[in-house]
Amino acid sequence: IVLDNQGFKQAPLAAQRRLIMRAFSTLTGSAGWEGQDVEQVLQLSTKTGSAKVLQLKKKVRVNKSYDRIIITTQWLQPVKFCLDISVPGEISLPHGGPSYHFNLENSRHYIPQAEDICLDYDKMILPLVLRSRRGGDVFWPAGFSGHKKIKKYFIEKKVPSRERDLIPILAAREGEIYAVLGCCISQLAVLDSQTRTILVIKKAPIEKNMDKLKSQPACATI
Repeated sequence: IVLDNQGFKQAPLAAQRRLIMRAFSTLTGSAGWEGQDVEQVLQLSTKTGSAKVLQLKKKVRVNKSYDRIIITTQWLQPVKFCLDISVPGEISLPHGGPSYHFNLENSRHYIPQAEDICLDYDKMILPLVLRSRRGGDVFWPAGFSGHKKIKKYFIEKKVPSRERDLIPILAAREGEIYAVLGCCISQLAVLDSQTRTILVIKKAPIEKNMDKLKSQPACATI
């Protein structure tokens, strides 16, 4: 259950308490919940910072992430993956994540499509991998004057902390980061007048039937 924290705080205090108790009841039933549980969530809603987590009874966790309060019994554990890329080819992320298609296009004939991620293939060091973030990751966002830590970039873009491990990173197997898919590409792989071969990445929609998704094994555990 996700609450808009700004709207939540504007509601009368009595309504805030009822909303929290309603959330508890919806997730686990009303039995066993007490006023002190509700007050802990109220206190959490006023705290600053990008990621605040409260562990309650009945396996309920409450996460305040920027302007959202997430109340859940199904907390996502960090997903670590590192998948080898074949070009052309397709990769499905683990645990029901989306699929990405990788193709090469000649710069003279390629017509950009909406949502395509385009990189200069000749500027990249092969082989490439699609992986989750690692501690200390640094890259050079396109348009910036220098490098930036991935963690700081996510904080500046207000990416919820519980989602950061799910965002795939395109990188050389043992080297540079070329794109944070869905967020930003690296200056190291930006298209320019000298570009001849374009790596085009397309995101496929997540299938509704999760049982049909193909998960590829990780090549390493980070």
